[in-house]
Amino acid sequence: MPASYVIDTEANRAVITATARLTDDELVACVIELRNDPDLPMGCPTLSDLTQVTHMDVTMESFETIAKIMTDTDERRGAAKVAIVVGKEGDLLLGKLFAAVGRIPKGQTSIEIFRSKAEAEAWIS
Repeated sequence: MPASYVIDTEANRAVITATARLTDDELVACVIELRNDPDLPMGCPTLSDLTQVTHMDVTMESFETIAKIMTDTDERRGAAKVAIVVGKEGDLLLGKLFAAVGRIPKGQTSIEIFRSKAEAEAWIS
């Protein structure tokens, strides 16, 4: 599966990693699984590493679905930061689009886009 996650309790963060071709179904399924994972601590920040994605086949509807999932689960998950690390210029645009959709007034989650993993890790720490 090109999108997967781990919950790193020592670093207090969840890490989503995606590789190869990323599709709507894979990305949405990964976010649903993470947000419903009973081991995900309240307010746990998420680092989404998309630097190894070679083709992003994700639509605006999926970004809207993910934003809704996140805001719908904010109450039981708490305010959290989501850092999205992208590699290619085209993926940066999609990342910014996701960040814009994610800024629904009801949401408590802060979403930022980064070009380097080090900057993303510093921001969520």
